[in-house]
Amino acid sequence: KITDRKTEISLNEVFSYETKECEFDLSIGEISGEYIIPYPPGIPILLPGEIITQDIVQAAKSYKKAGINLNGIKDSGRGKIKCVKSVSEN
Repeated sequence: KITDRKTEISLNEVFSYETKECEFDLSIGEISGEYIIPYPPGIPILLPGEIITQDIVQAAKSYKKAGINLNGIKDSGRGKIKCVKSVSEN
């Protein structure tokens, strides 16, 4: 269950920021630069601009373990996701 979702950068602004590739398992505390959408059901568990939390990482692992495709996570080893570079880097 995902609780305490926090938006750090609005959806209107987040796509103007530069991103970096992060290992998903190690991205807790980073700001997401893309959606994570398990399909099915097709409902996002993470939106661009939100802080990546332990709950989100655990939910993604549960979906993956159940054989559900996760759009937004690249499958190369531990999985990669686009994260926003720090505000000072933009």
